[in-house]
Amino acid sequence: MKKFASGLLALTLVLGISTSAFAAVYQEYEPNNSWADANSFYPAHGNQLNGKLDRDNGDSQDRFTFTATQNQKIRFQLTYSKA
Repeated sequence: MKKFASGLLALTLVLGISTSAFAAVYQEYEPNNSWADANSFYPAHGNQLNGKLDRDNGDSQDRFTFTATQNQKIRFQLTYSKA
């Protein structure tokens, strides 16, 4: 029974890690202030975009595009830092 519980715990850890182990971090590249220059993004579990707005140099907006590969709901979470 102890061996079974250990195996189950190991399997749970491996499966838990594997779902986020393949997450990608997309860095923004400039210019991406218009739809013609928008950065492409692959929406998948754990993927994220990293970028910044440099208002001192006229960068007041950034645009990103993605193509849905399945008919399902996607949740976007936006966060920011003043640092």
